[in-house]
Amino acid sequence: MHGFGLCVWRLHRFEEAKCIFDRMLWLNPSDNQGVRFLIDNIDAKISWETAEARRGNHYGNDPAS
Repeated sequence: MHGFGLCVWRLHRFEEAKCIFDRMLWLNPSDNQGVRFLIDNIDAKISWETAEARRGNHYGNDPAS
């Protein structure tokens, strides 16, 4: 479900992603996957790419190099 939510978010389907992540929080209130940290970006309609750039995580780029 987490991966599906991320895919939907990357497709800029913010409302659908919000529903998926809200459901995940309902099913797993302890949120060991960290969904609660994504919801603010989705509510603000911030793209996945922009959110990752702000965090400094670029898959395929090694920050040590």
